[in-house]
Amino acid sequence: DQVRWCVGCYRIEGPGAQLFSDIRGTHFAIQGLPLLALLDFLRVRGVLAQ
Repeated sequence: DQVRWCVGCYRIEGPGAQLFSDIRGTHFAIQGLPLLALLDFLRVRGVLAQ
């Protein structure tokens, strides 16, 4: 279930940070958004079709 909340199947905010030797810019550019949760949020509010 944890993979649903990962972008690119690594967790930059946890152990996945060890995969990188350098981050240029902000880590939010790598972390991204949890897409499935975002889509659910938009559907509940009528922004996207069910």
